[in-house]
Amino acid sequence: MLKRLRLFDFRNFKEQWVDFSAQTNVFVGDNGQGKSNILEAIYLLLTGESFRPSEVSHYVKWGSEAASLRGLFENDQHEALDVFLKIQNGKKALTVNEKKFTAQDWRRMDPPILFSPESLNAIKGSAEERRALVDELVLNLSPIAHQTHQDFRKALRMRNKILRDHRDARESGIGLGAALEKPVDKTLALLEALNPKFLELAVIVTQQRIEALRKLEPDVNLAMQSVSEGFPAIQLQYWISQQPAIHYSHQDIHNSLQKRLKELQSAELSSGTSLVGPHKHDIVFLFGGNDSRFFCSQGQQRSLILAFKVAQIVYHRKVLKRRPILLLDDVLSELDGAKRKNFVELMKTMESQIVLTTTDYDLPQVFSSTSAESQISLKRVLDGRVTD
Repeated sequence: MLKRLRLFDFRNFKEQWVDFSAQTNVFVGDNGQGKSNILEAIYLLLTGESFRPSEVSHYVKWGSEAASLRGLFENDQHEALDVFLKIQNGKKALTVNEKKFTAQDWRRMDPPILFSPESLNAIKGSAEERRALVDELVLNLSPIAHQTHQDFRKALRMRNKILRDHRDARESGIGLGAALEKPVDKTLALLEALNPKFLELAVIVTQQRIEALRKLEPDVNLAMQSVSEGFPAIQLQYWISQQPAIHYSHQDIHNSLQKRLKELQSAELSSGTSLVGPHKHDIVFLFGGNDSRFFCSQGQQRSLILAFKVAQIVYHRKVLKRRPILLLDDVLSELDGAKRKNFVELMKTMESQIVLTTTDYDLPQVFSSTSAESQISLKRVLDGRVTD
């Protein structure tokens, strides 16, 4: 649970302390005033990453040299956590209770679950957006899972650099004539040395995603009926190279990726990038057996994502014994009246802290209609300032 938040020279905030209710916190204001920056600050403190595509230097308020965030949390074990993030010279430094942040600290933190307009549109969006949905859960499973993803991304960057350097050398004319084979031989030798570790990490990341989807599917169906009644069964599918892989074993995943590495070797050398791995996989939501990208309305697609997110909350509580902090970035305005009411009622049963932003000044009434007024903290945001 977040109790207090301090923003200093962060985005459009100069210096601001914000107090939080243990239950529902509503930030109201027009677009561009800084509401989403508050959610981003919370997400940064809890994960070390932003949910927005942005350079680290962009976190710092214009005209300032550095920015900082401080969050005073209390976890389910009633442990006080003072989380501090300093942002300077394009780098981030995170501490917990004045000690350098370690992988083990992830277990002490309440994981955030983000509901955003972008996530609601993930079904019809890019495969990257759909992968991010399941990675949000996987990365909170354990410090080991988080470290594995970081190690995979590092190996992927190294592999891409080898391939990119090879492509650039060929395009610039290096290696033409009698020496044509030498750059290829050198690149293949480098890839041969890196591929075993890359493949090992790729298999683990893929397996983590598949196992998470298998476990989530029953709760997604239950949540779907709560958000909107009368929907057919939902199936979560994982695709590798356009093939369903949700039932793949560890060895099946390894064999599939290893085969594709061989098949696409020439294509990778030509393109200068890695074409095989979990960064190329996709998640498909089957709606009554049909691909929801093509057989669902926009409203049905959004309901699917809401159900998926709610299932994450249930999973955290049931399996991980943790209560995540729910961050809702102006998503209720995307829902019609009935779905909005059902979703709000469902959120109240989660027993989690809720932090939401909205441009709708009447929205708090949706919460207060069935809740005691003391349970809701309503604040207004104007030009980087928060007021009661």
